[in-house]
Amino acid sequence: MSEQQDRQLKKFLEKISVFNDKDLVESCLEKTENDYRSGDVGEYLYKQLLNAEHPKFSHKNIELVHVTLQAWNMNSRAAKLKDLASFEKTINKNRADFLELEHDRIEFIGDKRHEQLLSTLEKLFYGLQDTCEQNAKLVTVAKTLHFFLPRLAVPIDRKYTLSFFRGHNLKPDSAEYVPKELHQQWRLYKNIFLSFFELAKMHDFENYKDNRWGANTPKSLDNLVIGYQLLNR
Repeated sequence: MSEQQDRQLKKFLEKISVFNDKDLVESCLEKTENDYRSGDVGEYLYKQLLNAEHPKFSHKNIELVHVTLQAWNMNSRAAKLKDLASFEKTINKNRADFLELEHDRIEFIGDKRHEQLLSTLEKLFYGLQDTCEQNAKLVTVAKTLHFFLPRLAVPIDRKYTLSFFRGHNLKPDSAEYVPKELHQQWRLYKNIFLSFFELAKMHDFENYKDNRWGANTPKSLDNLVIGYQLLNR
């Protein structure tokens, strides 16, 4: 890890240390459950996706992922998804790497598994760049990873995740939020992932699953950051 990456990861780990406070964790998750996108179509589609009975790589499921990404604002403003046929082709091209990680859970990654998992996750990050047309691929790829690996990958967005880790004083569309170069986007994703990996060890997030969003530990971690941001605005 380069010195710059190391500094960034240390900074991110300092950020998540605020969640050592169990009372704060409960307050943040309660805030998300009560106030975040209540009745939103994105919530409905997300539940449909997690409870889908058709195979993960079937056309029907990939179509549902594509639609859910749109509901999660991945086909508006600065984001532009590829059409469904192109999106499906990219997903299937990376099927083997998805399958390699499908049994991993962020809260149970052991030391022996750690490096190989990151290596495969990196391959997927680069392999999924053709799911969207914009240069800033980080958010779209992160959400796609979560939808196919819901127990391992935490979804990322600009408004909550990146503003938490990168700071409130940056503009969400600035290069400081999402670097232009894809390898720099991977480094940012990796450091956020490693931070969530450490955060997952702090508490038993299986006990914090709410009735709306918290269907798995990665989404509970996402909910935690969302709730913290909502409470502090």
